[in-house]
Amino acid sequence: MQVVRATLELPQATFDESQGALAVRGTKDQIAAAQWLFTELDSTPIVPRQHSSNHGYELPGDKEGTIRIFYAAFTASMQEFQELAQLIRTTPEMRRTFTYNALSAIVVRGTSTQIGLAESLFNELDKPPAVPLQHATSPEYLLSGDKEGVTRIFYVAYAKGVPAFQEIAQAIRGVVEVRRTFTNNPQRAITVRGTAPQVAMAEWLFNDLDQPNLGSPVATLNADAIHEFRSPGSDDVVRVFYLINTPDVPAFQRVAQEVRVKAGVMRLFTYNDRRALVIRGNSAQIAAAERIVKPN
Repeated sequence: MQVVRATLELPQATFDESQGALAVRGTKDQIAAAQWLFTELDSTPIVPRQHSSNHGYELPGDKEGTIRIFYAAFTASMQEFQELAQLIRTTPEMRRTFTYNALSAIVVRGTSTQIGLAESLFNELDKPPAVPLQHATSPEYLLSGDKEGVTRIFYVAYAKGVPAFQEIAQAIRGVVEVRRTFTNNPQRAITVRGTAPQVAMAEWLFNDLDQPNLGSPVATLNADAIHEFRSPGSDDVVRVFYLINTPDVPAFQRVAQEVRVKAGVMRLFTYNDRRALVIRGNSAQIAAAERIVKPN
């Protein structure tokens, strides 16, 4: 069974499918862990699937020796299941994360803090999507001792579809410059892990962008209001301009390109449905952009 071999890093392990037998060679602790993991996974699938996790296993004397198994219940396809597993792997940066499709099982091995974050993500994301979708933010999850150990999940409510949802995620990823930004389409969830200031900026931008779309009966937007986030102690500004009077998306994109070129702004992203132009730069760049989008 490949999952057992890879999780415990056992080069000498063979599985006889005809006999249903796994032969391993390793230390006493590795063999005990292999027996536990094999027994856990060699079971009949539960129908219907149930969201659950087991009590786990600890490899003695190994800092990264905590092993858990998460059983997913609400992924609608194999692709969704694999995407969930990938997010659980990459957010805590656990290289030993493996899937066993027959049981919809995600096997993880890492430090206790990594496993704690993985469990939080699993419980947040393996659930029925909210109907209707709700604008919400998860609690803050911390990896102690890691400067980039703050994780939040933002649930988008007002994006019309997956492309619009991905535009919001791309704006957050690109403007905040947080490389560990991941999306879950069924939940309309954006997971962000970074420093505390990065996550604070991401939360502000999420709240500003995820509002009722133009033309919605509940849409309220004052285009003249200043939508701005300033990083304390520096000339680092995020500004969102809402160009609600542009007639269509091509016209809106032409203005965005003009701002990018004339104001010299590298970090510029757009959200078409709300005609939102998201810019990060210094005060001079923001002022130059404003002269273009709000000419006297």
